[in-house]
This record gives sequence, C-alpha cells and structure tokens, in this order.
Amino acid sequence: MRKPTKGSKIKRSRGTQRVSQKKFLALGIGKVGYIKIMQSDDVMRRYPEVKNIPLGIKVFGLYAANGDPIAIVDSKARAVHHARTKSLSIQILH
Repeated sequence: MRKPTKGSKIKRSRGTQRVSQKKFLALGIGKVGYIKIMQSDDVMRRYPEVKNIPLGIKVFGLYAANGDPIAIVDSKARAVHHARTKSLSIQILH
C-alpha cells in the first residue's frame, strides 16, 4: 500500500460511509479490551477516586474499546483473566 503524500487525498470506495470518531470507538465495546501497563502514580493522578494503591509500582489497566476504564489490577495475568471473564478479545498497549 502506498503511503499518502502531503496534499494527496484519500479516496473512499463506493458504498462506504464516514463514521464519527465516537461511533468508531463504540464498534468494539463489549468485544475488545485493551491492557495498558502503567505506573500507580499515573493512575492516582488520572483517576483520583482510586484509593489504596501503593505509589511507585507497575499496574495494569483494562480499558474498553472506547477508552473507558474497566479495571486496574496488579498483574498482567489478572488483567487478562478479567478481560476473559467479560469475553473480550485482548490487545496489549505499551
């Protein structure tokens, strides 16, 4: 596939429709989960309602396809298990 050059336009195939970002992100809800490796300090800043996480440790966030948080856990195995209990296909982000 050729990379678009500056000023080039991407052509859409006939019969395709534009989808809003909100609708695009909703496509995988209930189907895809993302696991993101984070530091507990970042979790505490991003989600002040989260309590009792020791500072300075690695944690694993499980997120829905649209980016909504599902769970913050202490191991990759627990994040994978949590995703599987919700029948989510898993993608790991670095």
